[in-house]
Amino acid sequence: MAPPRGSKGSGNNLLSSESYDDDASTLRNSSEEDERRPLAQNLEAINRGVSQEYEEEHRRIFDGLDDDELVVHHNEVNMDDRDVLDSEDEREKLLSVAKDDASIFGSLGRKKGRRVLVGSMRDSYRMEEGSAKKVKVYDVDRETARRPTVIKLAVFTLALTAFLVALIGGAMQYSSSSSGFSKSILSNGTHEYHPTTILISLDGFRADFLKRGLSPTLQKFIDEGVSPPYMYPSFPSVTFPNHWSIVTGLYPESHGIVGNSFWDPELEKEFFYTDPDRSLQPHWWGGEPLWSTAERQGVKAAVHMWPGSEVKPAPYEISYLDHFNKSEPLTVKVDRIMDWLDKPIDMRPQFIASYFHHVDTAGHKYGPNSTEVNNSIKLIDGMLAHLFSDIAERNLTNVVNIVIVSDHGMATTSNDRLIFLDDIIDMKQIEFSDGWPLYGLRPKSGINMTALYEVLAKEAANSPNWDVFLRDVDMPERWHFSKNPRIAPLWIVPKTGWAIVTRPEHDPSKTNKPYNPRGLHGYDNMHPLMRSIFIARGPAFPHPPGSKVEPFGNWEVYSIICHSLGLQQSPIGNNGTLSWGTPNGGFKFTSSKEEEDVHDFPAEASVTTAAPSVPSESFKPTTSLDDNEKAILSHISEAKSIQADEPVTETMVPTTHPRPTVDTPASASGVVPTDAPKVDRPAVVDDSTGNKTEAEKQAEAEKHGFKNWLEYMKDKAKAITQKISDWWKNFWGA
Repeated sequence: MAPPRGSKGSGNNLLSSESYDDDASTLRNSSEEDERRPLAQNLEAINRGVSQEYEEEHRRIFDGLDDDELVVHHNEVNMDDRDVLDSEDEREKLLSVAKDDASIFGSLGRKKGRRVLVGSMRDSYRMEEGSAKKVKVYDVDRETARRPTVIKLAVFTLALTAFLVALIGGAMQYSSSSSGFSKSILSNGTHEYHPTTILISLDGFRADFLKRGLSPTLQKFIDEGVSPPYMYPSFPSVTFPNHWSIVTGLYPESHGIVGNSFWDPELEKEFFYTDPDRSLQPHWWGGEPLWSTAERQGVKAAVHMWPGSEVKPAPYEISYLDHFNKSEPLTVKVDRIMDWLDKPIDMRPQFIASYFHHVDTAGHKYGPNSTEVNNSIKLIDGMLAHLFSDIAERNLTNVVNIVIVSDHGMATTSNDRLIFLDDIIDMKQIEFSDGWPLYGLRPKSGINMTALYEVLAKEAANSPNWDVFLRDVDMPERWHFSKNPRIAPLWIVPKTGWAIVTRPEHDPSKTNKPYNPRGLHGYDNMHPLMRSIFIARGPAFPHPPGSKVEPFGNWEVYSIICHSLGLQQSPIGNNGTLSWGTPNGGFKFTSSKEEEDVHDFPAEASVTTAAPSVPSESFKPTTSLDDNEKAILSHISEAKSIQADEPVTETMVPTTHPRPTVDTPASASGVVPTDAPKVDRPAVVDDSTGNKTEAEKQAEAEKHGFKNWLEYMKDKAKAITQKISDWWKNFWGA
């Protein structure tokens, strides 16, 4: 049956409908009220009786006892009186009253000094439903329940305070040493910006390329910023290991990407960087990259084609990620960066990383001393001019940090500098070969490693062009290339400029083609031709005017970027050594003179680069040029990108393992005769002076009103520079 309702005269009783519905009385007639009134009165009588029982029982149990010594064990309560109500509906109504009475226990438990153990809601209901006459009360022995003394409390408080002070102080010290740069918001006058850093990688941009006079934008950037004369790459000096070292601060032996290709004996799998199905699995990539460090701390990151950024799944999702697209125009890449900077502050990434392959691509296909590489340098410099102009238009030059790096240098190859692997070792003994241009060898089971090493060491002693190392015995310590099972146990390392091949891959005695690629890297990371660049400018990089920074390794870049963004470095740690607690930051400034000029190796004596194909991307003026301007631009060569007919990558050898074998080694020399193949194209000769004699130069200078030839040439250079500047401004609409 329906539960009875109280009458209007029942006052504020919870069972009265008027207590929650003012209009309830209009829904029933007086006869209904008369019928329900006796039921309500019976319930009220029951309520009063139960309440009086509780009050009397409580007084009998608790009166005269010290509240501090009282413990009630709810599981000791025995309740067996269950005949108070006959109806399930009436008992449920009674519970609402019993809850109020049960608050007596709750109030006792909340009073100062009281220690009352309160049971579960189910046990509370059991106690409310039955009799409270059998509740057992246990007195706690006064000797075992003494209060803590004032002295003990004081000592505990002092100890806790000292611990908290030490903890806070240590945290503040760690924060200042690891983040360094202030996280304060900057403004360009119209918008606010959190600390923001743009990291740009120019793949294959050798340090001495800056001295060719082809990159005025970069030179101005160097004059305004902080830069060493060069930065050391990690060993081996190839693309993927170095780009991962830059963003993790770890040596390749530490982060696990020990080459562009390698075998993992534990996973029994091969990493090959041009195969996404094999290379973009997270088990290959150790350490914490900068974008993960940022995202983990709530700082948005945007990554444009950086090697390794497309690994899935990632521990921390990158807010904005662009997949690799080699043919994307430079203007689109610049616009992408600016689109990110133009976002609202709550959506704007603070860390932006962008990758540019152009110089490396040209260097591999045509060689580092080619016209095509010079053109790619100009192309990249023009891109940076565009980027810096857009940043200046937004008044962000002194708001946004910009860091420009490269991953390695480049050396010229030649048919004159080849080492034939199948002439010095029986390739049938090798199960896997890793790396390139270095060769990491994994002999087959049953082959004596020590004996094989001794044979190769004797061969190396007769040739100055390559060395052999055992990973666990004599690998040079400065390479940090031994503490990882992914590093092959035996390595043949050519001298810079030399390439290791097999005769089936390339045999100059059977072809008149030059060796490809025309440019190579991967050699000793301390060699001048492998040096890379680092240039930084922005509010996070204050420095004395005209100062120079001592060279450092690219494993320091991670901490530099963290410093610029005010980020805590990864708890994983890194191999960096720069400390950011000094007034000038972590850089070591020096007053030493510029480094000596770097000289590359020659290409074949009678081989020049092929004429470039029609470029897919070039800078074109928006207005026509007069004949003089065309002559000037022709003199310096129009800037253009290099797009190979086929994709140019780090690897130019077959990707299958083992490499082709030869049953019987031909010789042990490992050096091919220097007879270079002859081609019809003449060599390129520097004829900028027209082969004039000193007298002719002096006469021409005086003819134009100058005292000597040098002043005359300086004036011509100034005029050309001005023309170029005007042309760029016209092109970019400045």
